[in-house]
Amino acid sequence: TATGAPGRIDDETAGLPLVSSAAGATAGTLRRSRACYVCKNHPTVVDAFYHQLCPECAALNRAKRDARTDLTGRTALLTGGRAKI
Repeated sequence: TATGAPGRIDDETAGLPLVSSAAGATAGTLRRSRACYVCKNHPTVVDAFYHQLCPECAALNRAKRDARTDLTGRTALLTGGRAKI
């Protein structure tokens, strides 16, 4: 499939490895909290890679980012996909 192809390029990171130039897991601290994109909590700590997620949601996304499974012989229904035009 197109989404499982080894040569597929991630639109957001253009295939870059999950690294940051910021020291530690955070990029800094906000003066005013803002809502996490996923859980809507209001943390003041900014993750070094996932800037709009709280540290807990960022850790979960980081852990699941490279999840893979073999779908050989199976049918997959993809919904909610987005494409940059």
